[in-house]
Amino acid sequence: MKIDKKCLIEAVINELKRQESEIENSLKATRKAAIEAPGAMQSKSDTTKFQMNILSDTLRATISEKKNAISILSAFPESQLKLLNSVQIGAIVELQKNKENFYFYFVLPEGGGVEVKYDTKRITIITPKTPIARSLIGKNEGDLVEFKTPTGIIQEIKIISIQ
Repeated sequence: MKIDKKCLIEAVINELKRQESEIENSLKATRKAAIEAPGAMQSKSDTTKFQMNILSDTLRATISEKKNAISILSAFPESQLKLLNSVQIGAIVELQKNKENFYFYFVLPEGGGVEVKYDTKRITIITPKTPIARSLIGKNEGDLVEFKTPTGIIQEIKIISIQ
């Protein structure tokens, strides 16, 4: 089954926008909590204000990353969405782990970790920064690929198809 990559990128962008909105709401609540938290003059041992400010900084950075990913994917060149013979940016890869476990990954420059549904399939976005993408790039259908997970486990997967 051929997957419409433009439609899939739109779904990824929509999911990133949804996540960005959710994080912005969390940021507003965190800022409010920081403002309402007792300061150092009120309580010497309460670090809530300090911790809320650190959390706010982290949330702002995450929002910035989401905005950047949305911008990059919105300008993603259609020429990189053609049918591909090997795994590279723009490829949708069907992998098999074990005999009954099949997974779909879409290799994109940004948006890693986002999952979207397409038809009945769940497709996970991976970027070249991830261990699995680094192991897959340049490989072909039928190849067996080993990669090391972030937890240090070595897994073997088979490339079933590339689009």
